[in-house]
Amino acid sequence: MAQLSEWLGMERTTLLRNLRPLQRDGLVRAKGGGRGGHVELFITEKGRAALAKMLPAWRSAQKKVVATLGKDRWSSIMRDLEEVAAKLKNQ
Repeated sequence: MAQLSEWLGMERTTLLRNLRPLQRDGLVRAKGGGRGGHVELFITEKGRAALAKMLPAWRSAQKKVVATLGKDRWSSIMRDLEEVAAKLKNQ
């Protein structure tokens, strides 16, 4: 979980709050834990099914954004966001 929070650029407590509804709904499962213990996260079959169901809509939305902004502008925005995230991470 520590690796995931770092990769996502979010505090561990924020990640935990965001994972609770996914766990409650049976979409992800946590294994391990305890005070300072290593926690592994797994997507469940129900989670995989939900992901597969929503993926076409997500891809469609991404295509619309790129079509609206243009590939060059979209790429520039993504580079800018990655640069900001890296700088914030190194503060």
